[in-house]
Amino acid sequence: MPRAKQMAAWLAVVGVALAVQGCGEDEPDRLTLLGKGGCRTADGGEGQHGTLSGVSLDACKALCFGENGPCTAVEYNTNNSNCEIHSEPITTFKEVEGVECYVSR
Repeated sequence: MPRAKQMAAWLAVVGVALAVQGCGEDEPDRLTLLGKGGCRTADGGEGQHGTLSGVSLDACKALCFGENGPCTAVEYNTNNSNCEIHSEPITTFKEVEGVECYVSR
């Protein structure tokens, strides 16, 4: 395949991927504060999530849109810099001092 055709095909694939991912937006800005407290599922549970320690709020938000795809929510604890990346739908929060729950929109 001539180089120009290869480049055109590659650009088309990248363009589709960017459109599907919503790459026109600043991804951390796609998270909205749900409330001051721990993220909870509709049944009041904590849901499936991974936890990282010692990261900033901005890094936590950016990790939501990492290589595993967008998460449903992030919970950030300002008391100890813990970050939870949620993969189940989060619909509510439980009030906890120093904790914030952000949901993906």
